Amino acid sequence: MQRLIAEFRRLFLLPADADADPAALEHQLHAQDAPAATLVDDQGRTRLMVIGFDGVSRGQGSAHCAALLQLGKALMEELGLPEPAFSVNGREGFQLWLPLAEPVPVGEAQAFLALLQQSYFKDLPAVGLHPAEGEQAVGEAPTVALPPGLHRGTGLWAVFIAPGLAPSFTEEAGIDIPPNLDKQAELLARLEPIPLDAFREAAGRLRQRLAPPAEAPTRPAQGMEASQGAAEPTALAPTDTAAPANPVPGPLAGLRQELFHALARPAGAAVVPTPFPGLTALLHGGFRGGRLLALLAPPRGGKTTLAAICLEHAAAQGHPALYVGYDMAREQLVQAALARRLGLDARRIEARSLTAEEAQRVAAALEDYLAREGQCLELWEAGAATTLAEVAAWVRRARAARPGRVPLVVIDPLPLLSTGVAAIDAHPDPARRPLALAAACKDLARGTGAAVLVLRALDHPVPSEAARALSEVRAVVPTADTVLALESEHASDPASQARPLRLRLPGHRVGSAEVTLRHDPACHAMEEMPRPGAVAVEEGAAAALEVFRRHAQAPVPPGAT
Repeated sequence: MQRLIAEFRRLFLLPADADADPAALEHQLHAQDAPAATLVDDQGRTRLMVIGFDGVSRGQGSAHCAALLQLGKALMEELGLPEPAFSVNGREGFQLWLPLAEPVPVGEAQAFLALLQQSYFKDLPAVGLHPAEGEQAVGEAPTVALPPGLHRGTGLWAVFIAPGLAPSFTEEAGIDIPPNLDKQAELLARLEPIPLDAFREAAGRLRQRLAPPAEAPTRPAQGMEASQGAAEPTALAPTDTAAPANPVPGPLAGLRQELFHALARPAGAAVVPTPFPGLTALLHGGFRGGRLLALLAPPRGGKTTLAAICLEHAAAQGHPALYVGYDMAREQLVQAALARRLGLDARRIEARSLTAEEAQRVAAALEDYLAREGQCLELWEAGAATTLAEVAAWVRRARAARPGRVPLVVIDPLPLLSTGVAAIDAHPDPARRPLALAAACKDLARGTGAAVLVLRALDHPVPSEAARALSEVRAVVPTADTVLALESEHASDPASQARPLRLRLPGHRVGSAEVTLRHDPACHAMEEMPRPGAVAVEEGAAAALEVFRRHAQAPVPPGAT
């Protein structure tokens, strides 16, 4: 409870309330009531803005969920603000929380909320903005209820949620059991309040987008200037053309430096390279940070081996790498890695059926493995208590320890994942639960910047037709940014024998692209088989980046803005 109250103070409470005795908050939480946060102080200032998307109780949960997630993405990607907090309020619907690092006049916050509404959800009904017009600290100060709390009318709990879980609450805006307060605190711990400069800069961007375009001066027809003399300019005729619903930032010429700076960033700056050149090329550099990838294969099809090889390669390159395994022991994974290195049958290592010379080679290989891959690689034997919040905390620590390196997280298998949200982990509908799990993993990737690879077994091979392949794999992991399907080239090949495998990317922009891997199950090894006609790419990246940097740093040419 104290952790949660500390997060309330850090993010939501006004300075006077944050310094007050926490006994009132403790009492409310013990009584299962939602704690109340004062919105406006006696100086007419606020540090918290809340947007309520109250469509769930009106049967509009899907539309309001989509608007909520679109707004959350726009705040970060278009306005450069920190990630907001998301919640369900136990009855009406969703809430989006925007805490400020320091209080501002309430009118300034209200104007910002109005700009957001005009820009992103102008025509959406049943939306509440707080502090609302007229909510001033006159008499009794306005308040807002902070999750968690029990809504007495519905019997549902208001809770903070990860944005990836929002689609699970389009029919009921709460959970039916008390939430874990430590897990609620963990959701808030990763958030930061909005700095005042960033808040005002975002408001300026919104005002600029919503400003009406300047009218172009009317030019008289050629030869008419002299005859008209100093006559008043003719007014432009009114137009019935409506303003665009989603304003754009302006002409691209004004974004010149931003675009050149983007080109000047190395192509691999935000990716984790794979050990397979063909796969790396198809993924445009490797596993991209902030993306969710799904690896699908039949049972015993080699998906864990492929993922482990990718993790080891990433760790050897200095990228933080984490395996979250719900049905594989750490010892199994390490012994498989040693078998790969030495070309030994893993079953012999497991049974210790080795000669003295072989045992010495295994011991030396383990020492080398620990000294190289072991510096950046972690193997978790996960259980029901291992949740995505713990994975997110690991990613934050890893990024701080190795700045500039994208972490790679593998979750094996997806259906056994525990999110820490009872409404998801104990969901009675087996068809909806995997969808919510995948959405939570996508939120993990987006929120932390890690590349997240989830593994899932397929009951049947992916069809060869691109259209069918894409639709069928999307049905398995619909939220994945990229789907990889691993299958034997010949369905009759025994899973225990060395054989070629096809690693396919259904729905790739050039069709169902693929690479061929040779899989040796005995020693848990895979290698990419050369493709006929493959052409090496020239290494000119360094020179190209230098050209783009010079352009980015050059003065803006006249007329470019």
